[in-house]
Amino acid sequence: MANQLTNEALSMLARILTHPAIKLPKFDEVEQGVPKPRLATIREIDIKTNGNKIDAKFSRGNFVVDTTDYPGGIAEVVDRVRRDTLPYPDDTSGGPSAPFKCPLSLKNNKNVYVIFKLTGKNWQFAHNAQPFSIGVEAYKSDCYFDARRVDSAGAVDDGDDPAIKKYGCKVAYFIALGDRAVSGNPPDYVHDFNLHLDLIYSDHNQNATYTPIIVDPDIRFPGGSG
Repeated sequence: MANQLTNEALSMLARILTHPAIKLPKFDEVEQGVPKPRLATIREIDIKTNGNKIDAKFSRGNFVVDTTDYPGGIAEVVDRVRRDTLPYPDDTSGGPSAPFKCPLSLKNNKNVYVIFKLTGKNWQFAHNAQPFSIGVEAYKSDCYFDARRVDSAGAVDDGDDPAIKKYGCKVAYFIALGDRAVSGNPPDYVHDFNLHLDLIYSDHNQNATYTPIIVDPDIRFPGGSG
């Protein structure tokens, strides 16, 4: 009986430790020994409900910008993403190359801001939580920081205080230190992360309800979309 309880406890602990739901820590340039990224990689996500399934895919190809080209840096870039005023290329091929976990798998081997924009009208990043979380291996890699959401007015916050509710957040981002992730031997890696979203439903009186949804892609090299 004691062994059975111990095995059950270990099994539960294993599920908790491997579930990708760890908050991203704050980024400190001195502590990490590297500056914040210059590059930002931008991906638009189209999400639809299909019966009991959720279909999510990139609706545009990966678009990389240099944040130093904009006087306001990353804050200006994400606001332009929100307002759709960046000069996106014509390429619309957003699908990942093999191998990949799901259509939202990312490929990255650089230090970048990873920016997501939701295009579906019935979706937003979580109004009462951080927009991203990471798995255990991703956390141990010390490569992911600064989960941020951008509200409908362009204001940025980390969503860390659930008492601060923000609605209409279609854009969110985090820092990924891809140089560090590929520094091992061999240089390939796969790290799980989550997008924390709200599915929005409005009744005939325009009263909205918000259903929390978690989408769990990965970031890797090689493979994925990049």
